[in-house]
Amino acid sequence: MKDSHKNKKQVKVKITGANRGGLVANLGQLSGFLPVSQLSPEKYPRVSGGDKGKILEKLKSFIGQEVEVMVASLSEEGREDKIIFSEKDVWSEKRKSVMDEYKIGSTVEGTISAIADFGVFINFGDNIEGLIHISELAWQRIDNPADLFKVGDKINAEIIDINGPKIFLSAKKLLKDPWENAAKKYKIGQIVNGVIIKINPFGLFVKLDDDIHGLAHISQLNLASGQKIYDLFQINDEKEFIIASVEPKAHRLGLEAKGKKTDDKKLEKGVDKDEKNDSKKEEEDDDKKPAKEKDDGLKNKKTKKPSYTKASEDKQESKDDKGGEKKEVDGKKDKSDAEKNKEK
Repeated sequence: MKDSHKNKKQVKVKITGANRGGLVANLGQLSGFLPVSQLSPEKYPRVSGGDKGKILEKLKSFIGQEVEVMVASLSEEGREDKIIFSEKDVWSEKRKSVMDEYKIGSTVEGTISAIADFGVFINFGDNIEGLIHISELAWQRIDNPADLFKVGDKINAEIIDINGPKIFLSAKKLLKDPWENAAKKYKIGQIVNGVIIKINPFGLFVKLDDDIHGLAHISQLNLASGQKIYDLFQINDEKEFIIASVEPKAHRLGLEAKGKKTDDKKLEKGVDKDEKNDSKKEEEDDDKKPAKEKDDGLKNKKTKKPSYTKASEDKQESKDDKGGEKKEVDGKKDKSDAEKNKEK
């Protein structure tokens, strides 16, 4: 056991049990554990949705089989529950010479061997398996790989990373990037029809065509205070949107809901129109009035009431005082003349 661990020698173990974490394996009289993460790609339980019951069922199917492994770790005390086996290390060693044939950038043709929520596994070359992540399957957004692919499908892909025994590939790199022409097809301010394909708390994912999907952020949906996004929008609804931004290099297209702003403008126009109609009606009613009433109205508008101030009052009083004084002088003069005539 220690020699196998120290010199990385391959040994055969027999599978005697299984649990959700992996397999129980015996080497002679010693018992160890073979974790799920240390299984070879062929034995790894790929179950759609990660159903734990189905994973356990798959693992139990290996009970009774003999498997070539390496001792990955061994406790110093030699306790049985501290012996960890690895089938993946054996598989990697055997595939090392074959793996050396492949480099990043190489193109391969493979067959889909398994489908998971996060992508698809393909088998190519001399029984080599790699993963195409969901984000590398196509240029458009994919929610479930099973909607587009099935086990047994042929697929071409480019190797984008090699990490030990793990190979990662991309199918979309071999396809023309539709975003190259996005800026020509979609302009800021353009009104477009789109189908809502996903609703998140932060906004809507909208399908504009088979390849280009946009995001309408919640701040661009014109929701009223207290209104929920699910109150106004449903998956598969077709709505009108306005292109708010286009970023081809970043593969992003921003949208805003069409409706409230337009309605506001219509409302404003309607108010202006009503105001004009009211003004016009007043003019028409004024034209229908009798000529005398119209003339009186014009006179009332043109005639201004006199304004009295203290200064004008003082001025008037001054004039009155002067007039009084003059009358009094004239009276005295008349009286003096009369007296003179009497004396004569």
